[in-house]
Amino acid sequence: MAVPEIIAVTKDVALGTAALVAATVSILGLRTWRRQLHGQTQFAVAHKFVRAAYKVRDAFSFVRRRSFLSSENEAVEGSDTRDADGRFDEVKAYRRRWRVLESAFAELEVESLEAEVIWGQVAIDALMKPIRIAVDELKWRLFEFTEAGRRELSHQDAQVLVGIRHKFLGAFDGKEDDLAVQVRVAMDAVDKWKVKYIRS
Repeated sequence: MAVPEIIAVTKDVALGTAALVAATVSILGLRTWRRQLHGQTQFAVAHKFVRAAYKVRDAFSFVRRRSFLSSENEAVEGSDTRDADGRFDEVKAYRRRWRVLESAFAELEVESLEAEVIWGQVAIDALMKPIRIAVDELKWRLFEFTEAGRRELSHQDAQVLVGIRHKFLGAFDGKEDDLAVQVRVAMDAVDKWKVKYIRS
């Protein structure tokens, strides 16, 4: 074999090797990019899910808060927290607060669907079920409270209303009642799940 032929073969081998190395590097780069993109997507979805869960937690506390903000007490014409005589109506105010929780919970349900796409229905339902149960229980307690507040009450009924109010709002002494414990346990589960996907 002559020198020019050896150079031509060496050149072809070098070009083939360079093409093979370039293809390998590009495949590895695409795999790394795909993993990074998947990790960023997981982080973003997990972040939105956890943020929505915290909004539900905060709205839950807001609904059950015993005191009213001055803005809730203001005599605003046409306000949905006023009775026919323009006086503050506690039942209407709690219903208005409930809408805040409904909005936060609707947002969480949307975020949970996105999370299901990545982590599966079983994993997300394990987080959502306790939250759904607590929200449903609070809704029932609110209904019971508002219905009792509509009736003309005898002295005995007034005692029943106090019990219903206590069940809806929780304890005066700041101790957690069964519903507050349910929410705390549900949020603890969200916090434990969060650690896997969101680095603090």
